[in-house]
Amino acid sequence: MSNLKCSFCGKAIIKSHDEHIFPNCIYPPSKDLSKEIRLKIPACLECNSSWSGDEEFFRNVIYTAVGHNPNMDEKLMFEGPIIRSIRDHIGGKSKLDDLFEVMKSVVVDGDIRQIIYPTESNKILRVVRKMICGLCSHHLRIMVADDNVQVDMLDYYKDFITQKVLDAMNYNQIDKDIVEYWYSELDHGPISSLWVLRFLTKIEFISFVMR
Repeated sequence: MSNLKCSFCGKAIIKSHDEHIFPNCIYPPSKDLSKEIRLKIPACLECNSSWSGDEEFFRNVIYTAVGHNPNMDEKLMFEGPIIRSIRDHIGGKSKLDDLFEVMKSVVVDGDIRQIIYPTESNKILRVVRKMICGLCSHHLRIMVADDNVQVDMLDYYKDFITQKVLDAMNYNQIDKDIVEYWYSELDHGPISSLWVLRFLTKIEFISFVMR
């Protein structure tokens, strides 16, 4: 009998439906021939198929949040798969509605602008928690319950998570201009590990994994 278990729910599985920790949909076509190994972990079929719609929304949000002066890859992603997904005649309206739900009107230099706040969406939080659970399985060899993962935008913690703190953490990157991440295990207190994820060199999340 196989000893293989799903990295997310812990269910015993005979055949693994390997799940990418960072969804393939966030990578632009220019990365198709990249030699960087994309992290995968064992998953059951149910868990493997449960995030695809939310991961597409995550991609739409982070590429839209890049804002002014996107590079060529970001521009092509927005004008290609993201616009196509929003225009999709079956789900287009709801996807566009979801995108507007994470936007807020703010005054910048006297002008009203629409600013994206990714963590206003439960779908975004769910995808980032999934990534953290996957990273805990890959790096720490432990299974973490979704409820034990807290996620926020790093901007709110800049006074605490300085560059000096990041430099002291374990650093990894998978195509640096797409995703970088840092992590540190903590020996004491209610937090077992701390994670920082950076997408497209600009969009940053912080996550606390609770004991």
